[in-house]
Amino acid sequence: MIRILAVLLVSLAVLAAPAGALPGDPPITSVSPGDGAQVKADRSGIEVRFGCPAYRKDVFGDVEAPIVDVGSAEDYDVAFSPAPALDARGVLATRYASARPITPSGDGATCTTVLDTEDSATSPEQVGGRVFWQVSRSCVGCGGSQLELGPVRSFRVTATPVASRIAAPRAVYAGYLTKLQVRSDAEVGGAQVTLQRQAGRRWVALGRAAYGKRTDFYVTLPAGRQRLRAVVETAAARSAGSPRELRVRPDRGRVTSARDDGAYAAPAGKAKVAFRVTGGGRLLRDFSASVTAFCIGPTVETNGLQILFAGVESARIAPDGSVTGRLQTKSRRLEAVVIGRLRDGRFSGEASISIATSRCSGTRSVTAAKRR
Repeated sequence: MIRILAVLLVSLAVLAAPAGALPGDPPITSVSPGDGAQVKADRSGIEVRFGCPAYRKDVFGDVEAPIVDVGSAEDYDVAFSPAPALDARGVLATRYASARPITPSGDGATCTTVLDTEDSATSPEQVGGRVFWQVSRSCVGCGGSQLELGPVRSFRVTATPVASRIAAPRAVYAGYLTKLQVRSDAEVGGAQVTLQRQAGRRWVALGRAAYGKRTDFYVTLPAGRQRLRAVVETAAARSAGSPRELRVRPDRGRVTSARDDGAYAAPAGKAKVAFRVTGGGRLLRDFSASVTAFCIGPTVETNGLQILFAGVESARIAPDGSVTGRLQTKSRRLEAVVIGRLRDGRFSGEASISIATSRCSGTRSVTAAKRR
């Protein structure tokens, strides 16, 4: 009984062991990148090359005149993984989803495929990290899992630093809400952006948001020369942009006055805009503007336009007449913004609204004049 059990265990071990090529067939080879190589991150994907010669998938029938089932490039596969662990068959246990096909090269002896995962904060071809890869091919005659496995190789992806710059209005006043925009041309998925201000030897965070090629921040700054920078963080890298110095002006030189106080409305025939100016031309109150927003539904058929109202309770008017007002709920599910300029009883600018829960957003230009 003990001998029978031992034979069974040995047989199971043989079935689970990685299969080798049939005698005389060329082995599986990994060509490039070399094992342990450094590869630059590339949003379009990272190519690997491997040997994919014709081979025998199976040999059966008469020994004198055997039937040979020949394997080709389409019988090869490549697994990409974040870890070297193998399953019971000897295949990489954890696998990145990568939909690129196997492509034979002109020489007929090698093939390529591309590591190209769905864009995310952990996509190795974008954010970097170590990637393990393994080539395999179907082999019915090899027994066991009917899969012939190549060696596990790895390469390390080095993320490219994300360059960023800060855009600001021509005039920034101390204590007044200001819109700053972090701009970048980098194609990065799932990253975060932090806007920082230098305070002595430290960099203090002013805000944090999901990365976009245009990422908006609404901040108030103290008077004087202020150094700002943006830091973009992915799962594997942190990139600090070049600092920008802003001259933040003191609260003086006002162009608005009590003459600007009163109720404002859009010209006849224009989309609704209404608000009041109070406090000797220093405060914009009860702003409301209709905005046509595009809303994304659960299906393409349910996408559509809606008329929403962007409302901001109050916003301070800066000495040069510029206004930046923002309303954001604590849950950050709704945001309304008005940005513009008041001069001689007339207002021009833009209003925007976004609602995360219904995935609606819209922006429009607005004009209004003081009612006589």
